[in-house]
Amino acid sequence: NSPSVSIGSTIGKVRALAEESLKGTGKLSLTGGLVVFHSQGSELVRAQSISLILALSCITGLLILQFRSFLLGMVSLIPNTLPLAVIFGLMGWFGIALDHVTIFAATVAIGLSVDDTIHYLTQLRREMRSKGHAQDVETCLADAYGVTGKALISTSAVLFFGFLALISSPFQPVISFGILGSTAILAALFGDLVFIPAIILSFSPLKKLVSRDMAAITNA
Repeated sequence: NSPSVSIGSTIGKVRALAEESLKGTGKLSLTGGLVVFHSQGSELVRAQSISLILALSCITGLLILQFRSFLLGMVSLIPNTLPLAVIFGLMGWFGIALDHVTIFAATVAIGLSVDDTIHYLTQLRREMRSKGHAQDVETCLADAYGVTGKALISTSAVLFFGFLALISSPFQPVISFGILGSTAILAALFGDLVFIPAIILSFSPLKKLVSRDMAAITNA
C-alpha cells in the first residue's frame, strides 16, 4: 500500500519469487484485490490507447467531410495531436504513471481541442470563400484569427482553471489528471492560434496547397 512503490513492480517480484519456488511443478495464479485492480487498470489503459487512435482517425475523417477539403482536414490534426504530445511528454519527463485515471487526460484533451479547431478552421474556410482571389492566404488567416481568437481564449481560460482546480484533491492521480488536462488546454490553444498559421505561412509548399485549396473552395 506504499504510495512510493508501484503495485505492478510488487506483483512482478511476487510472481518471480513464486515461479522460482515452484520450479515448474505447478500452475501459478496470483489473486487478491490489488492484483485484480492492477489487471483492470492495465486493460483499461490498453483499451483507451486503441480508442485514442480510432478517435483521431474518425475526427480527421469527419473534419475532411465537414470542410470538404482533404488539406484542411489534415491540417486539423496539428492542434489535436499537439496536446497528446505535451501530455505524454510531461508524463515521461516528470515520471507520472499511465494509469486508469491519467489515461483519460489524453482522451479528454482531444475532445476539447477539436472544438477550437473546428471554430478556427470553419472561419478560415468562410474567409476563403468570401474573399476568394481578392485576398491572399495571410489575410484570410489573420481575419479568421481576429474573429475567433477572443472566443477561443475565453473558453480555454475557463477550461484551464476548471482542470487546475483538481490539484486541490488529496488523490494523487486526480492531481496529475488536473495538471495534464490544464496543460493540454494551453497546448491546444497554442496549436490553433499559433502553430496552424505559423506552419502554413512558414512552409511554402503547404502555403501553395492552401492557396490552391482556397481557389477550389471559391469556385465550388
